[in-house]
Amino acid sequence: MEQFSLIEFLTMSIPEEFLLSFFIWTILRKKDTVKFYNVIAVALITSIAFASINFICNSNTTLTAILNLIILTVTIFFLYNSSFLEAIVAALLAFIVLTITQAVVTNIGLIVTNYSFNDIERDEFLKRMLFVASFLIFSIITLILFKLNLKVLNFKKKHISIYYLTRVRYVVLQLLFTFLIIIFNFRIYWSNKELFNSFSDKVLIAMNLAFVVIFTVVIVVNVFKMRRDIQKEEEQKRVYDNREVFQNIDYLCRLMEYEDYNEVKNILISMKNDVNSDMKAKKN
Repeated sequence: MEQFSLIEFLTMSIPEEFLLSFFIWTILRKKDTVKFYNVIAVALITSIAFASINFICNSNTTLTAILNLIILTVTIFFLYNSSFLEAIVAALLAFIVLTITQAVVTNIGLIVTNYSFNDIERDEFLKRMLFVASFLIFSIITLILFKLNLKVLNFKKKHISIYYLTRVRYVVLQLLFTFLIIIFNFRIYWSNKELFNSFSDKVLIAMNLAFVVIFTVVIVVNVFKMRRDIQKEEEQKRVYDNREVFQNIDYLCRLMEYEDYNEVKNILISMKNDVNSDMKAKKN
């Protein structure tokens, strides 16, 4: 594969990285806390890094994608004022949505036309048309998410519950596994592109792509549902805690009626210690 030219860098790399940056800015709902010029800065840094990595790695698709993901995550972490978990989940999600969009557009284009994988490398016009199509679809997805005002994660940097942290780690593993599946699928087909020219080959590719897309959609939907599910669980916990407080108050009232003041004192001290422990945990 040929190295990136200056025109490809300006017309393909920078717009694509900008859209990735804007997508992450949207799903992390940073528009009130992070200025838009940070999005532009992330796009410029990652596009330059992508071109450099592409040159150093001699256009190795898998290695380039993994290194680009790492750089995007680190850049998001610093410029978007986010936690590392937010950065890695958002970067993985953005890469997965973009990559699967490109895969769908490319494979549909090859199935409905007489073009082959080899034609993509030889025909610059075809390459640009596929890029424009996937770019437009990913832009529409990003704008829909922007209008819906969805947010992937919602937790404080310094205090994360163990349960929430476990759920987020599980989602990170799911996204990472999905990302590697998509990348390796691309790598397998691209390395053997000369073998997939007949109609039956295209049907098999389409079936494989369909399975990958379904699996990816399930994972992405699960990521967006995670925050809502955790919010519901936290609300249920607050309701349970409130009930426990009312039960303690009722119990104290009965103890006061029986004039068992020592037991009342012990319960109040215990409640005070619990409150102090919770306050210290939140500060840390």
